Amino acid sequence: MKWFALLVVLVAWQPEAMAGSGSFKTEVKLLVPDAAVGTAMELWAMPKHPGKKVSIYFFDTPTGTLATNGLILRARQPAEGRGDSVVKVRTTGDTGPISELDWTDETQPLRSFSVANPRTPADLAVDKTPVNRLFNPEQRKLVETRLPGFQWNTLRRFGPILAEVWDQRFQLPNFSAPVTVEHWRLISVFRMRDILEISTRDRTPSVEASRAFAHQFYTAAAAARLGQPSGETKTTIALEFFRPPPANLR
Repeated sequence: MKWFALLVVLVAWQPEAMAGSGSFKTEVKLLVPDAAVGTAMELWAMPKHPGKKVSIYFFDTPTGTLATNGLILRARQPAEGRGDSVVKVRTTGDTGPISELDWTDETQPLRSFSVANPRTPADLAVDKTPVNRLFNPEQRKLVETRLPGFQWNTLRRFGPILAEVWDQRFQLPNFSAPVTVEHWRLISVFRMRDILEISTRDRTPSVEASRAFAHQFYTAAAAARLGQPSGETKTTIALEFFRPPPANLR
């Protein structure tokens, strides 16, 4: 079984970011090499502190239509309480929405914005309910605006991902913001893969401040022997893990 750890810095987004206030949600990600996973687990003694259990699914067509068009659909269901769903639009380069800046290395952030549904009805089990009922009208409109005529019945579930979450419970040496840790286990019929995601929340007033924040995080992670950024994200890993093979290879 191959282990990966993904360290992420998450900066809380507020609606005024979309209105041009100049503040951004910043997300900084680091995929830690196999050899450094034990270092991360020892640093925070995670086995001694159980986290919150959550089931996660992504959604796309078998051929990756949503991902190709910069759309990410995700639903989560905690072991206790209501679930939530999110639709995210993600772009690259210097243009596009900048309510969120997602760093996977120090070269250039991905630009994105999200529409969340934080109160998915309790009777909608994410692994059984029709996909379009997991997303509210605003979320569905966002998808259909970018993909006119999109057929929701073409989507398939990418999962399950069994997650354990430690929300803002740890610290990274030489980095001041609190750290959240998520362990993801991806499971299919014949294989399994683990991802460890470490995150922290803050607000950055500008793109330049966001870049400096990312640099501070990467510097602290390297000093803690947790590796260098690879440019890869957990979402891409999950979608590729669960994507069915082409018809001619089945």
